[in-house]
Amino acid sequence: MKIIISESQYERLFGELPLSLKRRITLSDLEFLDVELVYYIANTRPMDKFEDFLEHVINNLLYEFIMNIKSDEIDVDGDDEYIEVSRDKVMGIYWQLKPFLEKRYNDRIHKAWEKKKSLFL
Repeated sequence: MKIIISESQYERLFGELPLSLKRRITLSDLEFLDVELVYYIANTRPMDKFEDFLEHVINNLLYEFIMNIKSDEIDVDGDDEYIEVSRDKVMGIYWQLKPFLEKRYNDRIHKAWEKKKSLFL
């Protein structure tokens, strides 16, 4: 099912993202990230500092997203050096999502961290 949102809703959601990223990110991408977040929270070990836990979850989630969902944007026609440059370019574009994801998921991750901390630390 395709989700339709208005221009103002789109701008509120993606307004802070760089233009190069706005053109590439879709609502289905966000749906993937929302679903996968649960997995990465559950499979991240408890940590003393929330900031470390947040960074670990977001970094792994974003890496997985780039390599599995956006990997078709990596040009694999060429030698190893060219492929690496292409991969780094795509990674650089999508890595700009990190502050957006930290803001979007901060509360959910913080609640999970508190729960894990109370159970394991």
